[in-house]
Amino acid sequence: MSNLKIALCQISSEVGNISGNAEKIIKIYNETEADLIVFPELFLSGYNCKDRFLDKQFIDEIAAHLDKIIKNTDQKALLIGTPVGKDNKLFNSALLIQNGEIKNQYNKRFLPNYGVFDEQRYFTSGDEFSTILEVNNNKIRILICEDLWHNDFALSSPTEDCSLTIAINTSPFSVNKLQKRLKIAKSFVKKYKQGCLAYLNSFCAQDHLVFDGGSFVIDKTCEVLVEPIKWQEKVAIFDLNNRPKIPSYHIEKTDILNLNDSAAQDTYYAILLGLKEYAKYSKCNKFVLGLSGGIDSALVAVIAADVFGAANVLCVAMPSQYSSENSLNDAFELVQQIGCELITVPILDIKKSFDDALTDSIGFLSDYDVTNENLQPRIRSTILMAIANKQNRLVLCTSNKSESAVGYTTLYGDMTGAFAPIIDLYKTQVYALSKWRNQNIPESLITKNVICSKNIIPMSIIDKEPSAELRPNQKDSDSLLDYGILDQILYSLIELHHSEKEIAIFYNVSISEIKKVQHMIIKNEFKRYQSPPGPKINKMMLNTDRRYPICRS
Repeated sequence: MSNLKIALCQISSEVGNISGNAEKIIKIYNETEADLIVFPELFLSGYNCKDRFLDKQFIDEIAAHLDKIIKNTDQKALLIGTPVGKDNKLFNSALLIQNGEIKNQYNKRFLPNYGVFDEQRYFTSGDEFSTILEVNNNKIRILICEDLWHNDFALSSPTEDCSLTIAINTSPFSVNKLQKRLKIAKSFVKKYKQGCLAYLNSFCAQDHLVFDGGSFVIDKTCEVLVEPIKWQEKVAIFDLNNRPKIPSYHIEKTDILNLNDSAAQDTYYAILLGLKEYAKYSKCNKFVLGLSGGIDSALVAVIAADVFGAANVLCVAMPSQYSSENSLNDAFELVQQIGCELITVPILDIKKSFDDALTDSIGFLSDYDVTNENLQPRIRSTILMAIANKQNRLVLCTSNKSESAVGYTTLYGDMTGAFAPIIDLYKTQVYALSKWRNQNIPESLITKNVICSKNIIPMSIIDKEPSAELRPNQKDSDSLLDYGILDQILYSLIELHHSEKEIAIFYNVSISEIKKVQHMIIKNEFKRYQSPPGPKINKMMLNTDRRYPICRS
């Protein structure tokens, strides 16, 4: 076995920006001193291009830029993930390129077709389960993402001795995902007992998907050699013949709803990155949101300011006759802490004009009429959209997953927005993240605009009982179970697919309460089909991982 230095390139690629991604590959290749330089899955095209993969012109463009990359190579080996078209088939491939030619091609064997993944729509499965290539007289086994998760199948050449296995990935973030990756990598190493395993992941964000990096290397005893590299671009050089171990590396699994500090930090960074990249593609770095004095809008305001700075965040208080003085005071205190601008646009007179215009059509609306309640957030969304249009801002939606799941949110009202930073956070996770942010200042891994202040969300916001404040003395608990119980039921139904009986026994709740929650989820499917995008945080994101029809009995 000869010396072998590997460069693991945890670098951001852009969906559809083939020329830009190719330039990154060539630049890093030319500047990096290593024997083998490795890029993640589908790096050249970006992941996921969706139906652009069906466009022949797009595939031809990939091939043309791939040819430029090939011509740029010398004795240093290059391993890249890219779509490769051949005989009217498209493969999700890893190409080993050296001295101006393709030395080896491996086509991904297992194509995921669940949750956010739809690879069988675009790609043809490879014939082999992994392949073995050679660099500097070192045998290296190659896998692509999902392949690593299928070690119960017959591996190609399972007994052939390899000094290294490389798995290139574009694996999206979710809570506890890194622990799962480490577990499956260790399982593979234990089964095949072959050298080291290098896990290379992407670092970028696209629409609702966030790719957190987390690349690592373990040896055949499952000891960590390269600690997971999270939330940053990095070219990590790994020497196969000089492998100091990181003693007792451990990452703790978190309770999903009550996030520990490590999970809360990762979740916060995922939301920051998702918002940052969405704004970049939208070519807009200014935001506006409605600030009610509640926990959801407070957290979204802080997130926006952490990404692009307080000067680029406009908060709008839109009080009605039902808005409490405490909530208004909380909103004012929050913006003072953040340092962003707050304007107040009362909606009482606007609401009265709606009431007067509608009286002949639908009659008098009482304080407790749901139509009366829904008119208020719809008026507020119109104000926010007008400001956004005039000032070239993005409206940020402040709805959370618990509300979206049971429909406790108004279509064309508080669901309105270009992007929804907390749309995949359960309410209890919103509280956990808010408390974490109050005790921590995020490191400048994703943005340099982070507000250097702790205790930024007033405790009065965190401690108050949640209320939509759309009718007199309203509390969320008037219509919903306590969020601590509701979120456990929702998580069990949405993420774990547990039966009503299992949930009733585990959480000591009645079958009738569970059926009520289940009915609310089903009844409000139509709302979620019209909700804005936001970053995936949990295992099953509503409407992307979880696919249900609107019309069903």
